Amino acid sequence: MEARRLNSLQIAQKRRFRFVIKAQLVALALCWAMLVWVLIELKDAPAELRTFDPYQILGVERGAGAREIKKAYHTKSLQHHPDKDKDNPLAPVLFQQVSKAYEALTDESARKNYEKYGNPDGPVQMKMGIALHPSLLVKENQIFTLCCFFAVLFVVPFSVVCCCLRGSNVSAAGISGETLKVFHACIDMEVSTNDTPGLLAATLEARRQMCADIRPVLDAMVSSHPEPLQPGIVVQFVQATGSGEEPGRRGVLRQMGPDGRCEVEVWPPSGPPQKPEEVQTKIFPRSVLASSEPRIPCSFSDNLVRRGAAMLWAHMRRLHPHMTPMLQAELTNRLMQTPKLCRAMISIAAHGEGDRSGFIDVVRSCIMLSRCLVQAIDFNDSPLLQLPHVKSVPKAAPTLREVVESVEPSLKRLGNFTPQQVLDIQSFCRHVPLVELSYVAEVNDEPDMAEGDMGTIKVTLTRTNLAESECVGPVHAPFFPAVKFEEWWLLVYDNRGRRLIASDLMLGTGRETKTSVNFIVPRPGDFDWTIFAMCDSYAGLDAKCDVSFRAAKRTEVDRSIFVHPEDAEIRTFFEEVMLGLDQDQESSEEEEEDDSRQKQLQKREAKKSDVEGKVVEAAEVEESEAVKEANVDAVKEKANAEGSDEDEEEKAVPEGSFFRIKDTTGTYLYREPVEDESVRMGSVPPDTVLRGFQGDGRPDGWLEVPTGRIKFSADCAACHITLNRPAKLNALNLSMIRCLHGSLDQVDAKAGKVGCLIVDGAGGRAFCAGGDVQMIREEGMAGGSLPADFFYEEYGVIFRLATLFQRIGCCQVSLCDGITMGGGVGLATHGPFRVVTEKTRFAMPEMAIGLFPDVGATYLLSHLKAGASVGRFLGMTGTTLAAWDCLRAGVGTHFVPSARLPRLRKALMTRFSPGLPGDLAMKLCEETIKEFAEEPSPADCVLDDDNLELVERCFSAASVEEIVQRLRAEKGDFAAACLMKLFQSCSPTSCKVTLAAMNEASKPEAAIGPVLRMEYRLSQRFTTRHQPASDFFEGIRAVLVDKDRMQKWNPSWEALHQITAEHVAAFFAPLEPEHTRGELPVEDLWDFSESRRPPFPEVLLKSKL
Repeated sequence: MEARRLNSLQIAQKRRFRFVIKAQLVALALCWAMLVWVLIELKDAPAELRTFDPYQILGVERGAGAREIKKAYHTKSLQHHPDKDKDNPLAPVLFQQVSKAYEALTDESARKNYEKYGNPDGPVQMKMGIALHPSLLVKENQIFTLCCFFAVLFVVPFSVVCCCLRGSNVSAAGISGETLKVFHACIDMEVSTNDTPGLLAATLEARRQMCADIRPVLDAMVSSHPEPLQPGIVVQFVQATGSGEEPGRRGVLRQMGPDGRCEVEVWPPSGPPQKPEEVQTKIFPRSVLASSEPRIPCSFSDNLVRRGAAMLWAHMRRLHPHMTPMLQAELTNRLMQTPKLCRAMISIAAHGEGDRSGFIDVVRSCIMLSRCLVQAIDFNDSPLLQLPHVKSVPKAAPTLREVVESVEPSLKRLGNFTPQQVLDIQSFCRHVPLVELSYVAEVNDEPDMAEGDMGTIKVTLTRTNLAESECVGPVHAPFFPAVKFEEWWLLVYDNRGRRLIASDLMLGTGRETKTSVNFIVPRPGDFDWTIFAMCDSYAGLDAKCDVSFRAAKRTEVDRSIFVHPEDAEIRTFFEEVMLGLDQDQESSEEEEEDDSRQKQLQKREAKKSDVEGKVVEAAEVEESEAVKEANVDAVKEKANAEGSDEDEEEKAVPEGSFFRIKDTTGTYLYREPVEDESVRMGSVPPDTVLRGFQGDGRPDGWLEVPTGRIKFSADCAACHITLNRPAKLNALNLSMIRCLHGSLDQVDAKAGKVGCLIVDGAGGRAFCAGGDVQMIREEGMAGGSLPADFFYEEYGVIFRLATLFQRIGCCQVSLCDGITMGGGVGLATHGPFRVVTEKTRFAMPEMAIGLFPDVGATYLLSHLKAGASVGRFLGMTGTTLAAWDCLRAGVGTHFVPSARLPRLRKALMTRFSPGLPGDLAMKLCEETIKEFAEEPSPADCVLDDDNLELVERCFSAASVEEIVQRLRAEKGDFAAACLMKLFQSCSPTSCKVTLAAMNEASKPEAAIGPVLRMEYRLSQRFTTRHQPASDFFEGIRAVLVDKDRMQKWNPSWEALHQITAEHVAAFFAPLEPEHTRGELPVEDLWDFSESRRPPFPEVLLKSKL
């Protein structure tokens, strides 16, 4: 029966092909016949209608006189006059031509125009017309003629435009844009093999297919692959019941009891009920029920898509005998589209964007769909079903590769076959490919491989069943309606996370096929990858090999490029064109410039010799040789820019030397050479480079800080602190924190006078990107005191800012322009006014490095305007918020465009008066900010209504396990994205500790002081090697050191149950008595004054140089 079906299918294809060829030949013959007819008609056309020749029209010779022309005109006008020649329809036209010819030969200007331009009227625009047969101009044919004109001038161009527009939405591979959108939206890391047929049926190409009656196929699928009994499916009775239900009657299974009894809504014998009273609910034993629905795995609910998926599943289950000719034709059309669609699915799964692609299991599922459609086998079927005459496979059967390598011994384990069947199987085994892989991993033109190099893996696929001169033929696919050639997908993936590194499609048909895949070496160390070759047409013949190589650190290899000195002196074409100097002019000018600079340097060196060698006695500073060279270069550049006038130069640039602070950590700077506290500027961090001046330009004997990490300025009643480390996105280190303490000392000294403190970041890219956690990791692993010192003093700054209004009545205004993360959140969000801009990116991403939301973030996130569940969501997933989301969550208070921030700063610095009460200062700040504020755009928002409802449902759970369980129960991309962030980036230990810390911070009696004390304990537990163990060191390694982002959490998410309540409680235990800094004070408003800080030597930088 199967042979007859395949034979009839081949005959139908041949007939269809012959019909298409004949139709094309007939159309071509008709076009040629029409062309010949048009040429013949043009040949017989009157010459008078083709050209305008006045001599020929009048019938006179060229150069004839005026008398002959006049005589010929009278003769021709009488001959072609419309009143004389009434039977000729062309008489009016001919009479008009005669008049025109006479005018052209008798009028002098008309004659000159004709001789020069070929037209008596002179140069005119070209006019085109359509020559019509006289029969088309008669009254009876006018409607037909107009219809033809309408079709040619409107219908045909419109059809061409529609075809072009339709073609513009098709990719180069012939796939519609809507199909590509479906693939990009649906293919992610959770796509399973059973989801791929439904995804293929959801494409635009599949939904355009004709739809025949599919009930015979569904009935066959019910018999072979029924849906398991579960509530909600349609069931039928397999035997008569005591209540009168006959076999075959159907109903809906509503409930299944533990005792095997089922509650069924029985339908009437005619079919589904039309009225509610036609439904009867009864209880039946499970033995009398059977499923009436086929098992069709499909993740789409659309009936048209599910029908297409059913057709593909029927093909893979080889239910072709149950298909009608119409269904077979529909299946043929669907299968003809599958090769290009499957190729697009595989490519998107391998090369998509972000976390929605790049996993080996998803790519393998798409390739398995392609091979199963080609061979008409199910995903779980044995590859041996691809063999001819094999209908079933015994349990102890060999693999397909074993059968191909040794046919006769393996066939005895499969069953009994006739000699002819054995020959067919042997022919199949000689035809299918047996491949082997070999590789070479290297960096082009380099002997070693190092971090950051562009690596190359050169792979060779060898078909061992072919000779050197042989090529592979079409795939043996009796159930596939088209000729198919095998394609091999090469997949390179990491064994640790099964993350796809690179992929390539190999289309060669010879014995050897070579390709190269490129990759960026992500880190130094040993690599264990796997190369996997999968065929899109055969199952069970895949090949793989292991790839091992070692990459060195970037500093261990030499990557310098040798440039010959002669090549370095050659100027580029751009320099030649723009400078316009030849080599002689350029060299002479350089010599003059060098002489001038040399003279200036000699004079400056003579003057500097008087001050060199002196030291700053009280500050114990020493001169830096490296900075001294920088000073010389600066003097050179300044001398060249200012000209050769030495007197003016001496006045413009004061003399001085650079010095580096050596033993004065915490030294205070003053605006004036006095020891008055009111003029103190702040403390000097270690290794600060200072410049000392003499003369009229600067105060004699005082040092100036050329660039500082913290900028502080004060007006009569307002202060301004700027984080000034733009190259590092204003990230905090211990020096900056100590400078912040010095700046806050200045603010506290103005208690009762200052009403506003502005805090912002320099550079325009970030407010503050967090803290220098990499240095904390290194010190923590070595047992140093930096983790204790850093967090102790950082929490001191946070507390002083959080209680600024309570202590001195000063309002903090944070201008969060750009990245605001980690420690920047603590600096910005504990004040009453938090201004966000269109560049704001707020996040607490500590989970990715195995830490927790610190710097008071547990208190902030637990008291958000949007609710504590939103705070849990932000703290546990590290989601980044833009301006609109910040306002909705309550992180930000106002939105001001970035371009308006300078005006806002100026207004805040100038509108306050000394001694303004705290409540009035608060009101004035709010009114000032509102003048510049506006509503942000909600584009690309995260916290919309639907997502907020999901966050409230899921993150209100009492444990991390329950949060994960609720997220898994939700449907949609947002819940999947939350799960992906938790499982891929977040430490499970950090998640549990964070949830416990936020529960403590959300208690009604919680205050900022005790919460900071609790967080300080957690910070010491996380950043040291003592028990309980955290994931901090592993997180920093994966994110900042090796940068492979392959965190190995301990315990992992699979072992989440190992993180017990006792383990979490150990993080909150009091610090040991021998701890470096001890506990933070327990009072809510403790005095974090200088006595709490290390004893810094206070040195006045006032010594003579």
